[in-house]
Amino acid sequence: MALTPVDVPRYPNVPQAPGVPPLQRASQVLNTVSLLVSDVLNILDIFSGPRWGIFDEEGTPLLTGDSVLNVDYKQEARMSDFPVEKGQFATYNKVQPPFDARIGFTVGGNDDDRAEFLARAQKLVQTIQMVSLVTPEVTYESCNVIHCDYRRSSRSGPTLLTVELWLQEVRQVASSAFTENTQNEPTAPTDTTGPAPTTQQPEGAAPSSGSDVRPATPTPGQTTAAGAQANPWGDGPQ
Repeated sequence: MALTPVDVPRYPNVPQAPGVPPLQRASQVLNTVSLLVSDVLNILDIFSGPRWGIFDEEGTPLLTGDSVLNVDYKQEARMSDFPVEKGQFATYNKVQPPFDARIGFTVGGNDDDRAEFLARAQKLVQTIQMVSLVTPEVTYESCNVIHCDYRRSSRSGPTLLTVELWLQEVRQVASSAFTENTQNEPTAPTDTTGPAPTTQQPEGAAPSSGSDVRPATPTPGQTTAAGAQANPWGDGPQ
């Protein structure tokens, strides 16, 4: 009589109890795989480039530093109100000023590396270049660097700088484009033998009206009535 084959599980479902030898279970394998995937992602993160710092509009890093100490962001809104009867207030408008952001770097290396970082930071403060503050979660665009300070202390070592930069949002508006009107400007004559061209001036244009009302000649009665209203006392004594 043939025996029915029985599937033997790869990881036996044996409870963990006193006297039971340690066996490899499916949950342990899943945990190992998760740890390996996390390690791979961390390694790829190292070689994927900086994810913190100040970048230009094309995504080129301007300031990254050795590490980031802090990132501060502040956005507020102001509500305008006016008093009404019985001393109450009614809100009618809400305005959002530009946001402020700060980022702190630590900069080490040799003297040339620190001097180069400080020079680039000082240049950003002096220019009107638009930059972006990049973090792994959010990128704050349309900013300009308005402040830079650095310090060093005996606790962190004289060769380690702590540099902090302040950024402020710049609200960009569309600019109006104007074209120069040269219609009334004189042009050089093409035929020097004929009479010189006349210059057209705006005040020389013929008057025109878009109204549908047209003037009409008054009747003799209207003329007499208008004269009487203009001189109600008559000609007076002669």
